[in-house]
Amino acid sequence: MEILILKTAHYLFTSEGIVNYRMSDLASKLGISKKTIYKYYPTKEFLVERVVEIMIEEHEARLESSVDVYKGDTIREVIGLVHVLFYLGKDVNPAFYHDLQAHFPTQWKIFNDSLDRSSYQRMRQLLEKGITEGLVRGNLHPAMLMDLWKKHLVNDFEYASELINDYSKDEVYWQCLNLFIQGIISKEANDQTNEILHDLFESKHSNSQLINI
Repeated sequence: MEILILKTAHYLFTSEGIVNYRMSDLASKLGISKKTIYKYYPTKEFLVERVVEIMIEEHEARLESSVDVYKGDTIREVIGLVHVLFYLGKDVNPAFYHDLQAHFPTQWKIFNDSLDRSSYQRMRQLLEKGITEGLVRGNLHPAMLMDLWKKHLVNDFEYASELINDYSKDEVYWQCLNLFIQGIISKEANDQTNEILHDLFESKHSNSQLINI
């Protein structure tokens, strides 16, 4: 029952937002009493924290899969990492991040600290490596770029989600990925990068396919 409660909360929170569901709403969805939920999750904050932990675990697993495949190939590593980060926006309702930030600051900090360790620091290192290899534009400031990205990423996800009224979600996030990558690569890496992006676009439709570029 504990796992079922957690899986249901994870699905509902990430697809529709956290504040839309009280513990009584979750109990109703599951056909159980609130008392049963509180037996495993004594507060909503604790339940939200467990949902965040699942998201972190899934995100880090996707990252490790990407790293294992592309280690040593800087451009592919960068593209794989950006794609995995964008997955957080493509498959999670921006309302979840808004609710997390506004109402669950402790859990929001846990989430952000995890992203900083697993993703932003790694991306900064990859950009620095790419600059020394001549693959990333030398006039970029990797640390500043990551600080800017951290500030804007959630807002960008929210804006991108609004565009799906006119475009498919895959198309919106493909364009976001493409624009970011094209903005950081050097002229020398242009042909190589375009070939990788072309292969990525051709193999879209699922997260596992997209990572296997």
